[in-house]
Formats: sequence, C-alpha cells, structure tokens
Amino acid sequence: MGHVLSKAIPSGQQAETQGQQSTRRPELASGERTPPTGVYVHFPWCTRKCLYCDFASSPMRQVPHQDFAEAVLAELQARARSLQGPRELSSVYIGGGTPSLWDPLAVGSVLSAVKAALNGRAVEATLECNPSGLTQTRLEGLLASGINRLSIGVQSLRGDRLRWLGRTHGPREAAQAVQLAVRVGFHHVSADLLFGLPGQPVCEVVADARCLVDLGVDHLSAYELTLEKTTPLGRWAKRAPHETAGENAVLRTYAALERAMKEAGLEHYEVSNYARPGCRSIHNVGYWRGQDYVGLGPGACGTLSCESTVRYRNTASWEVYRSTGWRSSDLARAGPDLPQVEREVLDPECRFRERLMLGLRLKEGIDVSAAATELGVVAWTPERRAALERWLARGGLCWQGRQLCIPHNSWRIADAIIADVA
Repeated sequence: MGHVLSKAIPSGQQAETQGQQSTRRPELASGERTPPTGVYVHFPWCTRKCLYCDFASSPMRQVPHQDFAEAVLAELQARARSLQGPRELSSVYIGGGTPSLWDPLAVGSVLSAVKAALNGRAVEATLECNPSGLTQTRLEGLLASGINRLSIGVQSLRGDRLRWLGRTHGPREAAQAVQLAVRVGFHHVSADLLFGLPGQPVCEVVADARCLVDLGVDHLSAYELTLEKTTPLGRWAKRAPHETAGENAVLRTYAALERAMKEAGLEHYEVSNYARPGCRSIHNVGYWRGQDYVGLGPGACGTLSCESTVRYRNTASWEVYRSTGWRSSDLARAGPDLPQVEREVLDPECRFRERLMLGLRLKEGIDVSAAATELGVVAWTPERRAALERWLARGGLCWQGRQLCIPHNSWRIADAIIADVA
C-alpha cells in the first residue's frame, strides 16, 4: 500500500521543534552547542506475547529485576567511555516488552545513572506500560523513580478486539489505567491505538480515540495494524487474506481520526501521532530529526556519531547479554558471541536519505539544504530532483519557506512519496 500508517521507530532523538517542550542546550567553551543524545532502554520481557507482536520480547514468569539493571548499567558505562566529547541528554525512553513489569527501584537506578553519564537534567523520561497490573502503588513508584511520561498500550477499548489481538487486558482495565495515571500525577500520558482490524468500522476507532482524550491523554499514537509473517496473526492473514481490512477502509479511518483529533484540540504533528500543544513526544521527534541515540539492553539498537556514524544492534539473548563483559573492544566488533550482533558504519549519503525519509513524516517537514550541508552531500541528485518536481506538480510535496513538507491531504500516501523522493 502507498499510505503511511505503520509504527516507525527509526534512528535518532529529540530536536527543538515548534510547540514542543525543550530546554536550552549547554554550550561548549567555543560557543558550539553540545550534541543532544537520547537513550532507549529495551526491556525484553512480557507476561504473554501478543498475537501480532514481532518485537524482541519473550514471556517471563519471574523478572530478574536487579540483574537486568546491573547488566544495563554495565553497558551504559562501556558506551559512555566510547562517546567522544560532551553530550547533552535529551530524553530517555524505556520500551519493550512490558517495562511496567520492572521494579521501580531498579528503573530509578538506571535512570539516575543515564542522567549522570550524559549530563541529564529535567528531561522527558517515558516508560511503556501495559494496562494489566498497573496499580496505584506501581505508578507512584514509577513517578518517584523519575519517570515523568507514560505510554500506555491500550490498542482498543473493545473486548472482542483485544481478545483477537491476544492482549492481556480488557476495556475497563485500559480506561482505569489512563485515569489512574493522570490521578497519580503523570502530567504527560500517551496512548497507543491500533486500527485496520478485520471488520472494524470507522466510528469505532474514532469513538475510542475520543474516549481516551476525555480520560486525560495528551498524546495519541494511532497505527494501522501490521501483520508480520512470523506472528500468529500474520500466518492467519496468509490463510485468509480476504478477511483482512481493505485499503479504502483504512484510509477512511485515517481521515476520520484526523478530523476528530483536530476537533478535540490535538495537533496532527506526525503521520501517526497527535498531541496537545507542548506535548509532542520529544524522544520520537528526535528519531525523526536524525538525532543520535544510545540503545541499551538485549535487542536494543543505537546510532552514534563520533568520528563516523555507527549503527549497532545488541544481541536479543538475555543469557549472552548478561554473561559477556562490556569492554571497549566489544564496541568496535560484532558477532554471535558478543553483546553486539550487528554493527554498521553509515556513510553520509545513507544518513541524508534517512534524514529526508524521516523528516518528511513531520508536519513541519525538513530543511533539505541544511541537512545536506551538515552531512556534506548533494541534496538534489538528478533522480531526487526529478522525483521532487513530479510530486510538487501533483501537490504531494510543497515548500514552506526553507522546509520541504508533505501537505496534510497527502499524508495518507506519504510512504509512496517518501520512497520516491529519498
């Protein structure tokens, strides 16, 4: 399909954008600003694997809370030594898996160490939650640990949909989790919704989104359900493709959801994300701006620019991750017997294409010339120039000053536009 409705978590961290929380970056002696760097911590366990999930996670009866924290701290120490020059921490995001299963005291110890290692102050610190088991005591502990933003995996407020997806919570638990998070004192609460489920009417998704806003969320991520081949639902879709949601239904839902969230006062700031003014996800905006980020934990990815730009992926095996000592030499290698299983040096042209692809997902688009100058590449090769002219003529792209943007009425085909131009 040519529309953009997938969950994109690419590579990077925060940027200071209009209408978004930000703090002034500290300056070096020369007056140059320190590079902002985000941190992503991957919690690899959940109580039960959802039927559509292909993330690096696995069910775990008993979480090794402190052992996991100590292993992450060991990786943080090794990576902090490898970073060249001072950096400023922009955001922390703990995802998974189900990080709300992690002991808040262990969460706090890791969060404190991350802030100390990367000159962190009052930064956005997000933790993903499953509504199941999200008690007041657990939420109060997370708030005390330094977490100041929650991302709650609601996915739907309909019991039959949740059961079909293999979720462990029901509609009442989801609504109560949002209300409780707001009441405990989290000023920033985000919710995830899935749409494009078989037979799902447009009005259902819109009603769920409006209900979540009324309950107190200030940020909504709405993604089309993607059925990966390796998942149980992916195998079902292969056997019964006629029962999956059609493209027209998905696009109608997307358009209706955008109208409803605008009426509710939420800005559609990225193709799949809505936020009240000042409540954008700083961490995810960093990904779309191409900012550096440190990935910590089994299965985590990171992208760091020092003398060159390196992208790495950690082993997804908890046993390998915890048993291999983190040494500086490990950070320059990759292999099945090392904590890193992948390591790739990104050339400037690759980084520019990614910057273009991700920047065009944002409402304000991207300053293409500035990105090309920063990376030392030619912005408009003959191929990119031809694609640019085609989409400008069709109205799929437009200029807003120096920024190249996809107009809102073309966001539903953003995937096709981005693939052609980048």
